Amino acid sequence: SKDPLATTLPPTLPSLPCAAPRDDLCAARSGPQAGMGTEWPGASLFKREVEAEEELSASTTPVGQKRGKGSKGPVTNKRVRKAESARAKAAVREANGFRGSTPSSSHPIPGGRTLELGYAHSLEGERLEWAYGLLEDNMRAMYEKAWGWSDDQKRFELESPRARYILAYLSPAPSSAAGRVAGASPGGAVSASEEGGGADGRVAVGFVHYRFVEDARRPVAYVYEIQISAAAQGRGVGRFLMQAVEDIGVERKMAGVMLTVFSFNQRAIKFYRSVGYTSDVTSPGDDDASYDILFKPSPAL
Repeated sequence: SKDPLATTLPPTLPSLPCAAPRDDLCAARSGPQAGMGTEWPGASLFKREVEAEEELSASTTPVGQKRGKGSKGPVTNKRVRKAESARAKAAVREANGFRGSTPSSSHPIPGGRTLELGYAHSLEGERLEWAYGLLEDNMRAMYEKAWGWSDDQKRFELESPRARYILAYLSPAPSSAAGRVAGASPGGAVSASEEGGGADGRVAVGFVHYRFVEDARRPVAYVYEIQISAAAQGRGVGRFLMQAVEDIGVERKMAGVMLTVFSFNQRAIKFYRSVGYTSDVTSPGDDDASYDILFKPSPAL
């Protein structure tokens, strides 16, 4: 069976304007992208998502207070919580407002191959279908085991205007094309012509879907999905992808990187812990819970 070291999201949340898992918030956490006016097609969606965020934020466990069975901890006062939340929201707005492109990068890996990472603000066409297919192949059985699979919900998440992507390609090494991978086009989308397996020998093998959000009054880079093709697993692709998200988190002044993983996905949990992730204070802390929330603070904090 396939185990892609993949993350997912827990099902428990307050009533939201759409049917979404806990941290989806109908795909966003802040206001419209910087430089986009109210006529931007996604403006109404962002308004709904901000309202959802505020509802969830009001019920989030305070910093310093542990959740779970019989847990106790200090609760910060209302004024401090409000200030923390304001700072987190400002950091998230600034991060989401960044529309520049991130230079691609190349990394040698075992087997004489080069792993190339490309960055994008969105996916379209064949690339979107490829990502959805990989997600479904890797995760559908796990979702059905936990709480069910929804095609519409997963497509909605992948197409969110808040989604950010890092795409992984394997190509021969050395290569004169090293470093020239699919990045963000002027419009932020990866073109279908960049599909892996081309004449240059490059093959798309995985991706990370992450977002900048506020969680428990902290600005974080939240990994919604990390999906790696079965043939590419065990080559270090996951480590490079997670490191890339962490680097972006530091650059965008996030408190750290957060993700949610099925509690029965022990291979994934072992991987995340090996690269420095531990259970977050917002994690259920219940042996019967089907998921665990993991967090790795930014080294700059």
